[in-house]
Amino acid sequence: MAIIKYKSKSLLKFPSIKDINTVLPILKSRFPEKKLLTFRGTPKMNGVQMSILFDHGRDEYCIQSRTKSFNEEERDKWGFRKYIERDIHMRRIKKMVGEILDYRSGKNHCRIVGEWCGSGLTDIPDSNSMAVQKIPNMWYVFGVQIHNEWIDLKEIRPHFLRDSKIYSALDFPTFDLQIDLNDPSEALSRIKSLTLKAYQQCPLGIQMNARGRGEGFVWTCMDDLKDLSLSFKSRYDDYILISSDKEKDLDIFFSEFMTSQRIIKHVEKRNEELQSIRDLKSRSQVLAKSVFKLFSQKDWKRIEEELHLTMLDLKLPVERKILEYIQNPSEHNESNTGINTDQLKINLHL
Repeated sequence: MAIIKYKSKSLLKFPSIKDINTVLPILKSRFPEKKLLTFRGTPKMNGVQMSILFDHGRDEYCIQSRTKSFNEEERDKWGFRKYIERDIHMRRIKKMVGEILDYRSGKNHCRIVGEWCGSGLTDIPDSNSMAVQKIPNMWYVFGVQIHNEWIDLKEIRPHFLRDSKIYSALDFPTFDLQIDLNDPSEALSRIKSLTLKAYQQCPLGIQMNARGRGEGFVWTCMDDLKDLSLSFKSRYDDYILISSDKEKDLDIFFSEFMTSQRIIKHVEKRNEELQSIRDLKSRSQVLAKSVFKLFSQKDWKRIEEELHLTMLDLKLPVERKILEYIQNPSEHNESNTGINTDQLKINLHL
């Protein structure tokens, strides 16, 4: 018998986290009189974003993913709801929510957002080398909202449920730094260094006894926790560039395997999915993940043996090439591709 009732609610989307180049102008505009801003970096985990919404006054809860709110009977395909609704976990969570709400007297609504991650829960190419694939499934909580206010995880860290594999992002190594808005170069250099080190070994993985690479960090602005648009992410593939000795092989790859015709046809094929992704960089990343699946095993064998290129070598160049195409489809004319680029612009809402 359920100890609290399930009640489906309207989807609440967690804001998309942008990169530093997008966020830096926003920071300068938001804090015109302030020179130094403090940021906290937490490991970025790749899995499935899942949230639980609680109405503590009515003893009701709802489970949501990034894109949908589940109804009373519906189950997610990743096993989050099955795990979290076990009686022992739900009792602990209800107690935890009550303790969290004690920090805001008189409040009943709480939203907990995290990444359901672990073995089998990531679709990143070459993910077998990632530490997150070598740990048991866990809920990595990176946001707690009481009514409309995001709160500092540091305030509620003691209440997280490690025995139920529910962790705060602050249970793992974090990094604090200051960004000088007049000259952010020193901070950006440190962010790059930390991100590339995380690529060599995930800091969360070290604590969980899992060897493997990480993805990067999410940096939260401690000067205004209420505005998540001030947060940004740093990923290893923002910094890993193709070495000069592989540039010729990369040219061959794009001329023989990843032609403009192949890319644009793939864009058209996935048009329906792309319509909801307004940010072009995010759109190119989604396409890059799927475009590798177009290659046969024979293709990959040749790419690896003759061109000496791995999927990791190709990920960022492919994302950038796709971004070029979807930003300027008219440059790749019909005579070269066989694609009506005027129609493609309409399809992409450009």
